[in-house]
Amino acid sequence: MQDYASLTLSCTCKIPLGSLPHQRANLTTPPGFAIKSSSLPGAGMGAWAETFVPKFTILGVYEGLIHTVDKQGTDGSYNIDAEDPACSNWLRFVNSPAKYTQENVIPIKCKGIIFYMTSRDVEPGEELLVWYGDRYGRF
Repeated sequence: MQDYASLTLSCTCKIPLGSLPHQRANLTTPPGFAIKSSSLPGAGMGAWAETFVPKFTILGVYEGLIHTVDKQGTDGSYNIDAEDPACSNWLRFVNSPAKYTQENVIPIKCKGIIFYMTSRDVEPGEELLVWYGDRYGRF
């Protein structure tokens, strides 16, 4: 069985943030995964498993530009903006399903870093989906 976690993290680190405008996010996609049209209406591109991915597999660090929520930066809250493909990675293509029961990926926050991890076994040909929250799901 392949170690997807170390494979993804090493792949992500090889292409510096801000390099290869409009390509970096796609180029960080590790073997066993693909970026192609999402199954969700209007979602654009999505991240897909091409091979079996076991439950609790760390897919990688969710990368993007970090913005503090508090303008002073005093409360420690922030969000990660992965819109720019030169400053993000392949995980920017993990979309939110219409219902939380369709989720197969969860975000894990640890020491200021967001990791994506599978919450159940993911079969080949299945789109990776993370629940963004009730408000976004209704949208």
